[in-house]
Amino acid sequence: MTERSVEPASVEPAAVEAPPGPTDEPAGADKPAAAAAPVEADKPAAEGVAKEAPGEAERPVDHWEHFGPPPVTVPVWAAGPGQADTALLILDAAGWHRYDDDACNVTYRSPDGSVTAEFGPETERYHRRGPLWEVKYADPDPYAKSKRSWTATFDDDVPAEAIARFLAALADPAGLEIDRWT
Repeated sequence: MTERSVEPASVEPAAVEAPPGPTDEPAGADKPAAAAAPVEADKPAAEGVAKEAPGEAERPVDHWEHFGPPPVTVPVWAAGPGQADTALLILDAAGWHRYDDDACNVTYRSPDGSVTAEFGPETERYHRRGPLWEVKYADPDPYAKSKRSWTATFDDDVPAEAIARFLAALADPAGLEIDRWT
């Protein structure tokens, strides 16, 4: 997991002339124009330093003031559940077929039909304190001499990023070699 932070763009205040006030000369008076003050808008501000009004000292930028506390970065296994779409979009991008029901359960089926991945927040299985995610494989060949199958389940505390990586490995079109353990 990579950490990202957002730095605020430094903005220099532009020189603005105030409109004539009650003590100022009326507009159009025969008075020579005052020399323009040098504008520092063309000079880049130092990174991480905020500009104050003219004559005040520069101070460090307080990121909390504008953006709140900095994000806390933790290892993936300690991150909490996250958003289900993080994992579901992996299968969508891989071309798996999506099925939704009226109760907000989502099931994806692999193109060959051998693998199903179900996110079931409203399934009977989940309401009996079962897993939130269930991924199943069954050999699609009805005449296979040995039926290979497996099921992987994930409860609601497993980070969606970890489930996404598991599903990405399943959906990888490159596949694996059958004799990879030799």
